[in-house]
Amino acid sequence: LREFAVQLQKYAPEKFASQAVALAGRWLEPKRTLTELHSCCWSEIAFGVPVFDREERETALLGSLDMAELSALFEKFFLPGSSERACVVTAVAPQGGKKEDVASLKACLESSGLKVEVVGHENEFH
Repeated sequence: LREFAVQLQKYAPEKFASQAVALAGRWLEPKRTLTELHSCCWSEIAFGVPVFDREERETALLGSLDMAELSALFEKFFLPGSSERACVVTAVAPQGGKKEDVASLKACLESSGLKVEVVGHENEFH
């Protein structure tokens, strides 16, 4: 993550702007099939927060973002040791897998300074 933060700081503002414009264009492409439209609208309804112009809103926010803000956000929320870091790592292991493998993965993640919680079933997340 630290290497990525350095790369992000060195990223050319012109290239960032070009990437943002390309992403905005992709977000604003019209839905071409009923399936695309259905999946977009239904997820809004299913999550109980129907905002049917989300793409337009997010594109407007994207247009106001600059490299310095993105870099500061990354450093604040993603870099290890930052004050407001929140990290969730989900690793799916096959049922009946070796407990030693799970313990090894947990130890590896904890050695990176992450808080690790092991659950036996996805229902335990809720």
